[in-house]
Amino acid sequence: MTTQKSHIIAAFACAGKSICAQKYPDLCLDLESTDYKYQYDYEFDDKENIKGALCRLPNPEFPENYVQAICDQMLQYPLILIAPDEEILAELEWQHLPYDIVGPHPERAEEFAHNAQQRGNNPAFVRAVKFWTSEKCWKRLRRDFHPEHFDYLRDDEYLDGYLRRKYPKLF
Repeated sequence: MTTQKSHIIAAFACAGKSICAQKYPDLCLDLESTDYKYQYDYEFDDKENIKGALCRLPNPEFPENYVQAICDQMLQYPLILIAPDEEILAELEWQHLPYDIVGPHPERAEEFAHNAQQRGNNPAFVRAVKFWTSEKCWKRLRRDFHPEHFDYLRDDEYLDGYLRRKYPKLF
């Protein structure tokens, strides 16, 4: 296994993973799990719209294929940004790879659901975002998983601000 040089950050949907990767391309990798979790027999232009769609075929190699992709990038990027998918988190723990979970306080659930809608996600995904940012989901993550840190984003903060605050020497 690769000697870990990266920080793996499992950040909630709409927290700003893609924005960070675009803003800091040498620092952050937004490793989109959709490409590993599902099999597609067609091309699509809008990944945001396909998220949450029921017509996708599961990839039997997931989550092992995705965690391997994380490992393959560990020496390339200081920050690897992933979704807090429970299958991925379980595989990270099974492989003894440390990670953090970061997301909005449950009081911001409506805001994050609105952000999902504004960026073009379909209604099923918007509802899922609202659930994922709920107190119930946070409690389940705290009960079932063991990241190095569980962190809430501060009021009006997104991932960019969090990363700058947590890893100031990288910026």
